[in-house]
Amino acid sequence: MVKFMKKIVTLTLVFLMLFANISFANSIDSINIKAEIKKDGSVMITDHRIFKIDKGTEHFISLGNLADSTVTDFKVFDNSNKLLKKIDKWNVNASREEKNGKYGINHTSNGIELCFGIGELGKKEFTIQYRVTNFIKNLNDGNQTFYWKFINENMDPIDFVNIEVTNEIGYKFETPKTRIWGYGYKGNTQIFSDKLIATTAKSNPSINYMVLLGIFEGKVFDSQSNFDKSTEQLIEQSRQGSFIYRKDGSKQYYKNQKDNGGLFKSIWKIVVVFFALTGAGSLAISKRRKDNLKFEETDELNYYRDLPDENFLISDYLVEEANVQSIISALLLKWIVEERLVNKKIEEGFIFKKEKDVFKINFTDTRPFDSTIEKDFWDIVLKACGKDDILTQSELNSYIKNNTKRFNTWMESINKTSKNYLIRNNYVKEQSKKSFLGSTLYERTEKGINLQKQIYGFKKYLLDFSLLNERDVNYVKLWDSYMVWAAYLGITKEVYEQFKVVDPQFEQQVYYNPSTFIYINSISDSVYNSSIQSSYSGFGGTSFGGGGGGSFGGGFGGGSR
Repeated sequence: MVKFMKKIVTLTLVFLMLFANISFANSIDSINIKAEIKKDGSVMITDHRIFKIDKGTEHFISLGNLADSTVTDFKVFDNSNKLLKKIDKWNVNASREEKNGKYGINHTSNGIELCFGIGELGKKEFTIQYRVTNFIKNLNDGNQTFYWKFINENMDPIDFVNIEVTNEIGYKFETPKTRIWGYGYKGNTQIFSDKLIATTAKSNPSINYMVLLGIFEGKVFDSQSNFDKSTEQLIEQSRQGSFIYRKDGSKQYYKNQKDNGGLFKSIWKIVVVFFALTGAGSLAISKRRKDNLKFEETDELNYYRDLPDENFLISDYLVEEANVQSIISALLLKWIVEERLVNKKIEEGFIFKKEKDVFKINFTDTRPFDSTIEKDFWDIVLKACGKDDILTQSELNSYIKNNTKRFNTWMESINKTSKNYLIRNNYVKEQSKKSFLGSTLYERTEKGINLQKQIYGFKKYLLDFSLLNERDVNYVKLWDSYMVWAAYLGITKEVYEQFKVVDPQFEQQVYYNPSTFIYINSISDSVYNSSIQSSYSGFGGTSFGGGGGGSFGGGFGGGSR
């Protein structure tokens, strides 16, 4: 027993040493980076950041893996745009008073640290400026690239990052000649003619690091720096280990790769297990957001025979298995029921005729929508269909690919709108304690648990509908509403069959049938996949967690110390 306790103490000390440099008292509110590419292939980076510091004497940016690049023209400005005093030999061990109003470079075995004194503790605002030579690399197939880690792992916790890449030569960033990928964070990338943008999600950003890969067709800048890889080799390298965040918080890996995670992840797992076994569970990593709100379905769950108190869009934050595809399916079916959309078939082809499913849009319907989320997606549908009143699957896919920013914004608004509504109406509340990394955790109130009981009890009721054999006098209209919920919960086919058992004439009285569901599901899946394909193709869209290996510029850590 004594030997065992000695081992426990030893392990504790090891883990404390491993993570001693992580400061949970300091945090970064926002980082806004503007990176202007120069004609010679260098880049001028202007980094404006707002941060809170509760302990420490300085703030720093870590840069490593510079290869043939050098850092020059380093300057730091305070919140009144006053230039701080440059110190030739920076002493990281100097006092806060000695560092106040000064900046300098600390050379390390792995690269350099751009440092400056913070003065008094509290909320701070500084602008850091520096030039990186050979930012643009010439690939061996004639194209050019930048592949840079702008935000490192293990920095102080960051709430928001926005990165804008511009150029001084007036080059227009246009697809497919310009492509961009973002790795290591939850958010998106966008391509405009005058700038490339990478932005983290404003809610639950999951910023591990931020690597941007840009590809330019041909020789755009006068860079003399060569990188012996082809465009496709570099893209493939950057994608290794990358994944898309699904709505439920799980990860869809590139080429279905497994998340191996390496030595650090293995050590991290040991830390979690160790603290759990020694009763220090309060220090364990918090589960993903949805796990704090998850509802466990059991056989004892009672049927709920009415529609839930809140509609599916408002309730979405509390529903684990729902995803973007199911929300789109539910909205399309809702509009068919309301006769805003009519599912019809048209013939295609001059010689060989073939029937094709389409939606005819009812422009005369002026009824208000149930929520801004619904209205915003309806506007996307109208834009996609063009000047006529027919919407095809290919039209919607094409619009999403070319307007991924708008679609991603809409997807993010679902979670945000639902969450805010549920908080305001006392279904969800903040937990008194923060997560391991300092982010806010939420938990269900008794009212929220009751809403979940309604939703999952209603799901159970729909799946067992024929066994209960219940039919209201206005059952067709009511069943239409049930079917919309079934689409949201991903059980449309099963519920439709249940209704047919109760009333075999049901399918003659409604505007939909099994082929309608197939078409709706095909559209919802293809729309979501179009947004992901746009991201994989480098045309802007959803960013990737993981990936970005072998990039330049990345150091380790950063923030206040």
